[in-house]
Amino acid sequence: MTPSEYLDSHIPHRVNVLTTFRERFCPGSSTYLEPETARDFYRCAKDAAFMMIRYFCDEMGVGIPFEKGKPPRLSERKAGMFVKSPLTATTVKSLPCYVDLFAALIAANRAVAHINPDFVDHDYDGNLPEERLGAVITAIEGLIKKHIYGSATDYDAAMSIEGNLMHRRRPIRGVKS
Repeated sequence: MTPSEYLDSHIPHRVNVLTTFRERFCPGSSTYLEPETARDFYRCAKDAAFMMIRYFCDEMGVGIPFEKGKPPRLSERKAGMFVKSPLTATTVKSLPCYVDLFAALIAANRAVAHINPDFVDHDYDGNLPEERLGAVITAIEGLIKKHIYGSATDYDAAMSIEGNLMHRRRPIRGVKS
């Protein structure tokens, strides 16, 4: 994969998968859906958000390694080859939503990626998941701008390419409105 394919296609696709939950199920969104009216889509979007949170954290250089018999902990790892600046565990731990981000990583590992009857329950079952997960998604999106793209300007340029637009109301680069 070339840097252009990564930044202009691969990452925007994953960003859209990440942000769908926030855009569709967080109160206040212009495209809000009541979770009970689209329960299947709600659950799919929530699980996809967990997986993309995990993917982006791993890609930027942090994650929760599996260590049998030990409690989960955030650790640093090698960032992806096109990442502009690796993310540090210290940066992640300083986020106001760190507790919820950590819970999302655990949910991604336990309930979504490695289905195990002992680990299906997680901290996002109830207790205002929309607001909490929406805040984590917003934080991850900010980290993507800084650590993968290097700037909000470069991020916005990639996300405004026609195929990356999805449902958001962004101007399309190269298309006059």
